[in-house]
Amino acid sequence: MAEWGRKEYSKAWPSRTPVWTVMAFLLTPVFLAGLLTWQYERSWTEAERLYLTDYLKSGTRGQASATASSKYTLLEAVVGKSQRLVIDDEIERVPSVDGRPGYHLTEEGVKDRIARLTWVTGVFNDRGLHRVMSQAVYADHEAWTFYRIPVYLSLAFFVLALFVAVPKDRARRQIWKHGRRLRGPELVSTAEFNTKLGRSKAIRVHLPDGIAFVNEEASWWDKTFHKSLSRWVRVPRDREAMHFLIVGDSGTGKSATIRQLLAQIADRGEAAIVYDPAMEYLPQFYNESRGDVVLNPLDARCPFWTPGDEVPHEAEALTLAVSLFPDQGRENRFFVEAPRKIFAHLINQRPTPQELTYWMSNADEIDKRIDGTEMAAMIDRGAANQRSGVLGSLNMVADAFKLLPSERETKQRWSTVEWAKERKGWVFITSKPTMRERMRPLVSLWLDLLVLRMMNDDTARLKTWFVLDELASLQHLPQLKTAVTENRKSNNPMVLGFQGKAQVEALYGHVAEAMLSQPATRVFLKTSEPHASEWISKAIGEVEVERFRESRTKGVFPRGRESEQRDITREPLVMASEVAGLDPLHGYLKHGNLVVQMRFPYMELANRAEKFIERKMTPVVPLQPAAQPASVAVEEPVIRRKAPQSVQKKPEQKVVELNEQHPYFE
Repeated sequence: MAEWGRKEYSKAWPSRTPVWTVMAFLLTPVFLAGLLTWQYERSWTEAERLYLTDYLKSGTRGQASATASSKYTLLEAVVGKSQRLVIDDEIERVPSVDGRPGYHLTEEGVKDRIARLTWVTGVFNDRGLHRVMSQAVYADHEAWTFYRIPVYLSLAFFVLALFVAVPKDRARRQIWKHGRRLRGPELVSTAEFNTKLGRSKAIRVHLPDGIAFVNEEASWWDKTFHKSLSRWVRVPRDREAMHFLIVGDSGTGKSATIRQLLAQIADRGEAAIVYDPAMEYLPQFYNESRGDVVLNPLDARCPFWTPGDEVPHEAEALTLAVSLFPDQGRENRFFVEAPRKIFAHLINQRPTPQELTYWMSNADEIDKRIDGTEMAAMIDRGAANQRSGVLGSLNMVADAFKLLPSERETKQRWSTVEWAKERKGWVFITSKPTMRERMRPLVSLWLDLLVLRMMNDDTARLKTWFVLDELASLQHLPQLKTAVTENRKSNNPMVLGFQGKAQVEALYGHVAEAMLSQPATRVFLKTSEPHASEWISKAIGEVEVERFRESRTKGVFPRGRESEQRDITREPLVMASEVAGLDPLHGYLKHGNLVVQMRFPYMELANRAEKFIERKMTPVVPLQPAAQPASVAVEEPVIRRKAPQSVQKKPEQKVVELNEQHPYFE
C-alpha cells in the first residue's frame, strides 16, 4: 500500500538477457520447419512425397561415390510386362494395413495403363537411382531446389526479426545503463506522437485531423516503415482552440513555423487575423479577391476606420478607452482613469478621426465637450499639474489618430463590428519599423477590438485564427489575457509568438505566467537568454527516473556479497543549455505530456502582393473651433475667436507623398 500519497512502483526490471534477439534465433528454425511442412503438404505431388527420403539419400551417397550402392524399398507401377516408378498423381495415399503406407491407383494412374502397384526391395546404385528419380519424378530438380525458397524466406524472416529485436534489446540495455522513466513528460518520435493522439481502429491508425507541422527529424526506421506517420506532427482539430505558443530568438524559425500554419488555414478556408510587424506574411498570403483588409494607416490599401463605428452601445466606449490607455503600473490611477473616461465621452459623439484628433489636441475643445459633466473636475484649470497630465495622455493618443486616412481618401469603410458578422477575408495589421512606436496605440486598439468581437460572437460562425507574431512589440492588451483563458470556448485559436519571457512579463507582469501556461501546443526554438531558456526547460517539464544500482563483493563463501539499490530522481527532460544550443529551425514541440524533437523545413513561398503601398495624402488643415454659444457676462475678459469653417467644405489640397519628415507628423 502506498504511503504518504506516493505511488508505488512494483514493476520488475527487465532481464539483462537479450530476450528479443534470442527469440529471433529460436523462431527462425520454427519458421523454416513450418515453410517446409507447408511446401511438402501443399506443393508436392504424392509421388514426390513418396520418394523424397530415397531421393535425398541416393543423392547424398551418389555425390560421395559413383559406385556406391544401397538397399532401397520402392513402390513401382506394373505396366504390361515392365515396371517403373510412379509419377505425379498416379497414386493416392490410403490408411496403412501392414505397417507400410497404403497407396492405390487414381484415375490418372488408370489412364496411364498401370495394372497394379508393387513394393520392390533391392540393392541399387545410388547415383543411378538418383538420376532416374530426378528425370522421372522430380523433373531434374536437385535437392537444393526444394529447400531454396524456404531457406531464403527464413533468412529474410531472421533479418526482419533482428530489426525489431535489436532496438528493443538496446532499449532494455539503456534502461539498465541510464534508468527508466516512471512519470513526467515523454520524449517520443513523430510516429509515436501521431499514434498516441490518433484514433486506432483495428490495426490501422487514423491520424489527427488538425493543424500539422512538417518534421524532418525522423529515424530511418520511421522513414521506411512509418512514412505516413512520421512526416507531420499533427494536433487533433478539437484541441486547436486550446491555443499555440511559439518561442524563439530572431532567425531561429518562428516565421517558418507560422508560415506552415497560415498555409493550412488558407487551404481550409478559415479566417485569420494576422499581426505582421515585419510585413513577412502579407506578401505571401494577402488575397484581395478573398476580401482581405490591410490595417496600416500608411498603406494605400487601408480602409476608412473611425472609432465612432466601434461603439454601437455607449457602454462599449470605455472598453476602447481601456485599450488605448492601459494600466502600466502607475501608483496614481487617476492619470489612467481620467483620460479613459474623457476619451469614452468624446467617441460617443461619433466624430471622424480628424475631428477626434483636433478635439484631443485642443484643450478648449475638450473643455467645451465635457462642460457640465463630472469629468470637468478632472481637468480643472485650478489644478495645473493634474490638468496637464490628463491632457498630455490624450494628446499622445491623438498623435496616432493623425495617421488615419479620411473617408474621401479610401475606397471602403470598415469596422470590427461589421467584419465580425461575416468574417469575410483575412485582416493584416502591419506597421513600418520607423513608425511603429507612433502607431502602437492604434494597432493595439485594433487587436483588442478584434479579440473582443470574437469572444462575444457566436461559436457556430467561421473559425477565426489570431496570429500575433512579436507579441512584445505591442502595448499592453487588456483583452488578450482574458482571450487566452476564455477564447477556447468561442473556438477561435490564438497563436502567440515572441522572443523571450521577459518581454511579455514587462508588459503583463505577474499575469504573464498564467497567460503563457494556457496554450496546449507549444513550440520552443533556440533562446539565448538564460532566464528564458531556463523557463523553457521548466515548461517542458521534469521526468522522474528510477535507476538500478548493483554492487558485488568477491570473496570465499560466505564472504562474497551482492547488493542492489533503486534510486528515484527528478531531472529536466531537456536542459536549459540544450535549448540555448539549438541550431536554427530546430526545437521541441510539446502537447500535453508528449514532447517531439523538431527540425522544421525552410518554406519559400512566392510573393502574391506588395508588402507595402505608400499612401498619398493631403496635408491636414487644422479644424477651427466651433463658435461659443451666448453666455452671461463674467468678470473675466471674453476672448473672441475667429469664426469656424465648415468641416465638410474643405478646400482642395495638393496631393503630396506621406513621409515621416512632413509637417503633418510634427
